[in-house]
Amino acid sequence: MLKDVSQQLKISLVHGAIAGFEGQVMTIYPESAGCDNLFLKPEDQLNLHEKSSESILGVPSITPVFIASLQAMEVVKIILRRGNLLNGRILYSDIELSEFNHFDFKTKI
Repeated sequence: MLKDVSQQLKISLVHGAIAGFEGQVMTIYPESAGCDNLFLKPEDQLNLHEKSSESILGVPSITPVFIASLQAMEVVKIILRRGNLLNGRILYSDIELSEFNHFDFKTKI
């Protein structure tokens, strides 16, 4: 839904998601195809709530703050046209284990 609106308005979408101590950030440009094939459709997510890590472990307050700061920095880089943007890749972080990984896609999304 957000991707569709951002494409209509021709603005980049800086996606962020959290679960427990884990989070991810990525940028989707309006002209790109998007990443619909990477995520479950909303109707497929309905039965996941009881089994999700955030429903079992909760989400510590620092996780959304941390991911939001990464999203904000990505927006600054887009505006200033500087730095290495997260287009075509996801930055995954597990702040409990202090691990950060990039997952690259074959094509830019």
